[in-house]
Amino acid sequence: MPSPSTPYSFDYWLYTYLYNPLARYLCFIHPNWITLAATLFLLPVTYSLVLGAPLMIVVLLMVARAALDCMDGSVARACHTTSAWGSFFDKLSDMLFLAGLCGTLVYLVASKYGVDSWKTLGLLIASLIVVGSAVQEAFALHQGGAESLSLPYMLMHDNFTLICGLGGVLSWWLANRF
Repeated sequence: MPSPSTPYSFDYWLYTYLYNPLARYLCFIHPNWITLAATLFLLPVTYSLVLGAPLMIVVLLMVARAALDCMDGSVARACHTTSAWGSFFDKLSDMLFLAGLCGTLVYLVASKYGVDSWKTLGLLIASLIVVGSAVQEAFALHQGGAESLSLPYMLMHDNFTLICGLGGVLSWWLANRF
């Protein structure tokens, strides 16, 4: 993920004072391994949501996943190991994580209300819209860089870690609401 360029974003400060300085010391880890670790965070997040873990656990897992997602790009840039495959793998990881998270929420609603419930259908449609929109923006990011993102996605891009924490709260609330 490219570093945010504006000091008005939350992640700008994380990149400036945490991710980029730390990345110089992590050149012994290939960035694709960090991306793989971020992808595998879907397992504990899903497990926590299905078992009804406390809110703080889900939020911490989501923020840790976001930190890994940011670190892979910082390590790649700091260690001069950027590649087209790594960029694609990072976006694929994000899409797999988002699709898995949406799938988990649809599963939780379907297991409580049934597959033919309007709540299940509504959440499934909303999930498809969210994932489809994210795929479209990821394609735009891959083709034209961060400048090609729409304003809502630019704000999410520049505040990714904060958004993932809030996404953890929302996921936990939805998982426990239904």
